[in-house]
Amino acid sequence: MRQSILAAAALTAAAVSATGPVMAQDAGIDWSGAYAGLFGARNNSDIGIVDLDGVGGVGQFVDFSAEGSEVGGLVGYNFQRGNLIYGVELSLANGGAAGNLVTDTINLDETLEWQVKSSATLTARVGTIVGQTLFFGSAGVARSKVHYGFLNLADDLVTVEADNRIDSTFNGYVLGVGLEHALSARLIFRTEVLHTEFSSQTLDLLPGLVPIEYSPSNTAVRIGLVMSF
Repeated sequence: MRQSILAAAALTAAAVSATGPVMAQDAGIDWSGAYAGLFGARNNSDIGIVDLDGVGGVGQFVDFSAEGSEVGGLVGYNFQRGNLIYGVELSLANGGAAGNLVTDTINLDETLEWQVKSSATLTARVGTIVGQTLFFGSAGVARSKVHYGFLNLADDLVTVEADNRIDSTFNGYVLGVGLEHALSARLIFRTEVLHTEFSSQTLDLLPGLVPIEYSPSNTAVRIGLVMSF
């Protein structure tokens, strides 16, 4: 995560320096109106496992983390009043964090798995313009489609004896901070950090024996380009 944030900061600094002081005088940026863009992101998730049976040993699972990348697109609309910018934005992404926890339970080799397939956010944004850069915050709702659950492998760790993984949708809220820097009158470089807290879901991995509660959260560092219209 620290490396992703440092990379985002470095790219931002490079973009700002590349445009030079003449840019601030000549670009004539109008931040209001519709825009669309593309982005890539690095995701780090805490799966938030809670072992509900309360018994050590048998059926004992612990929390684990996941990470991965996603690519996506966004559309939005800005309103401008002086240096104040506010608006709404919708983003869609493919991919996301993935991870697993391998554990020995009841003399079997179990794996708890987590793989985000796609995500969407709908946020309200507000920010302020400083020179050719917009600093903004965002808040809204998020939804992720996830393939997750329990996989039982044989002693060879290859043969699947039981596959109790399911597809489900997790909903939550998202908060973010970021900046945009004008590279031209219409082309804008963007970087932002988004943190999402999802609602909990309980999965009965071994019916009647091992109920597991998932309370995931995710932090994404996004870098992309936006085109205003």
